[in-house]
Amino acid sequence: MPDRMLPDELSRKWGHLNYIKYKGGGEWSAECPVCHVDGHDSRAGNPDRFTMFMSGTGRQSNARGYCRRCGHFDWADAKPNQPTSPHRQAQANQLRRQYAAAENQRIQEKIEWLQQQAFWLRFHDEMTPDQRKVWHDAGIGDWAIQLHKLGYSTMDEGALSIPYFHGEDIQTLQFRLMNPPPNSGKYRFLSGTRPELFLSWPEDDLGGVILVTEGVKKALVTFQKGPFTYQGEEVAIVSVPMKNVPERLIKKLDKADKIIWLLDPDAYEKIKANGKIQPAIIDRNVRISGCDRSLTVNLPGKVDDLFMEGLTPKTFQAMLNQAAPCIQKGRDTHGRQH
Repeated sequence: MPDRMLPDELSRKWGHLNYIKYKGGGEWSAECPVCHVDGHDSRAGNPDRFTMFMSGTGRQSNARGYCRRCGHFDWADAKPNQPTSPHRQAQANQLRRQYAAAENQRIQEKIEWLQQQAFWLRFHDEMTPDQRKVWHDAGIGDWAIQLHKLGYSTMDEGALSIPYFHGEDIQTLQFRLMNPPPNSGKYRFLSGTRPELFLSWPEDDLGGVILVTEGVKKALVTFQKGPFTYQGEEVAIVSVPMKNVPERLIKKLDKADKIIWLLDPDAYEKIKANGKIQPAIIDRNVRISGCDRSLTVNLPGKVDDLFMEGLTPKTFQAMLNQAAPCIQKGRDTHGRQH
């Protein structure tokens, strides 16, 4: 498809985005102006999740953008802090539902294709001893490798392959590049799929007490050191693919009685942007998951590294027992006075 410049109606608002390309039929794609900020989109090899639409009439009021990853929707001529008219709000809600339904259908078809092809089994079955040792060196034992059909692909100079199962059904396939290009992230989800929760025990129903880690290796290393409990109940361990967790994934934990957040240390740091100090990312995740059932554990390092360096299951259990409850108004989620 030949390149075509963004029309003025779109360029005024989104002309600064990276990876802009023309898709045809009055549509352009680019990185998302919202969810690219966590570094996932542009560095994961799938930067074109934000689609900008121009109607055939060229009317400015019909110029709009929608992200099929985070669901962000906006009108090209919308001004910051300007109330949306009831008519336009109703139109926006209808378009969101329309785009979301189409995206869900596309994702389901991709998952069904992935399940049928099952090429991730080859990455597991054909691992050499040296490739399996890469998993061992990361603290992942043969039992977990077999359970999750973890593997190794020779793509991009070598990559660990990580199927995400919910029950017996695969949800997506992730690759951890051994030699990522400069200024690029290490992780890639299979093109056409989207980030999902990784369940350390694939049959988990996501009820009871859930421990959330940042990254599959952290979840599996912790899982192998367990079982762990909180207030007498065994803890299920899942991982999220990024610290700024999509609301869609947090909502999948709605059945949980308690959610214990254990992310990387930088998720607990205040963010400085535009000369202002914004809340830590963990505070945003806790707000979405619900303060009344959320707790946090802030370790001095990444949990898998700490276990590899000698953290004992007994000490980790003690840390879980002391997980900090979310404290409403006047304090942040770690109990610090504002």
